[in-house]
Amino acid sequence: MFIVSFLGLCVNLVGLFFFHEHHDHHHHEHGACDHHHDNENMYGVYLHVLADCLGSVGVIISSVLVKYYGLYVADPICSFIISLMILASSVPFIQMTASTLMLKPTASLVRRIGKARTKIDNLEGVVQCRNLSVWEITPKKAAVASIDIVVRDSCDNQARSTILDEVSTILRSNKVKEMTVQIVS
Repeated sequence: MFIVSFLGLCVNLVGLFFFHEHHDHHHHEHGACDHHHDNENMYGVYLHVLADCLGSVGVIISSVLVKYYGLYVADPICSFIISLMILASSVPFIQMTASTLMLKPTASLVRRIGKARTKIDNLEGVVQCRNLSVWEITPKKAAVASIDIVVRDSCDNQARSTILDEVSTILRSNKVKEMTVQIVS
């Protein structure tokens, strides 16, 4: 059992080495770890290989403790500790995928869109920017937006067209690729 576990550990360590390239943490200015990864699938594979690696370590430790010290309780204790470590490492992954499924924008996108909204509100002829919704399909990809622009009643078709162009330019310069802009009076 010890030899098989050791060989499994070696294979998993090689896998960890290769998948670690896809597992990069980005740090906020506050030092907290932001678990947005370029590819959530690769991060899931990384966590799976990490869990296998931890399982191999647990089997090695419990095998040594049982064989040389007769500590039969070591096996369930190692299994429990490894389970807790796997659970703890899975929580950020679950949060990340839930944010993606809920179309939650990243904090940096929210800040950029807030600045864009201020620019839009200050455009000539714009009374108010309403119902601005922005979401990303995946982090680091272009965002999608929907917005209603309230314009002055005195705006003619040419002014409305200019406002549409300016709003589109502002949103595109803030990582928005696809958008729906509706002008209302």
